[in-house]
Amino acid sequence: AVGYGHSASLWKSIIKAYMEIGYDGILSIENEDPILSGEVGVERAAYVLRNVRDEILGA
Repeated sequence: AVGYGHSASLWKSIIKAYMEIGYDGILSIENEDPILSGEVGVERAAYVLRNVRDEILGA
């Protein structure tokens, strides 16, 4: 899941790179974790990505 395989700081740099080029589209979450169920994996990923977004935007 996002934040468990790769750190939140890596996702922050990825999202910032998309923002720098003006990307304003959808960021999809796909869970392929063999241990976490789809629902749990997506919930955890969304939590990490929301925190990253808020940190970038200063919210």
